[in-house]
Amino acid sequence: MILSRISQSIAIATVASLPMAMLGTSAALAEEVVAFKSHISRAVAIATVADLPTNLLATSTALVDAKAAKTQTEDSVFIMINNTSVDMLEFYASPSDVDTWEEDIFEGYVLSAQGGKVEVTIEDDGRGCIYDFLAIFADGDEVDEEQINICETTEYTYAEY
Repeated sequence: MILSRISQSIAIATVASLPMAMLGTSAALAEEVVAFKSHISRAVAIATVADLPTNLLATSTALVDAKAAKTQTEDSVFIMINNTSVDMLEFYASPSDVDTWEEDIFEGYVLSAQGGKVEVTIEDDGRGCIYDFLAIFADGDEVDEEQINICETTEYTYAEY
């Protein structure tokens, strides 16, 4: 976590210290900043874009677009939260247009009840953004959620209603 924050600070400082003329006209710079986005969290990427000089934002539409949406060439990473009263034993995610479940993402990990959190990464394999989720709980309950856009999901919570 500390190393990640240091890398983020270096990326932000590097972009901020470049000459204004270079920032205003360099499409290559915009591509480099977009590349940084794949290595830092969405929140930091948005903050980085917000801190850039106005002329860079005005002349680099690729960069502006990058702050708003994940491309389909990046892994999808989100935080899963278990706000139920029962531990989650298994978690599956499969593209919505597939009839079978992929392997258990937890692979033996137990997501604790009452606020347990875990980072989930779904590798980009060119199968799109729309996935179905299946969570299996210690009491035998199975919760099937459909049509989740993993490209826009940063946090997903299971809760009892």
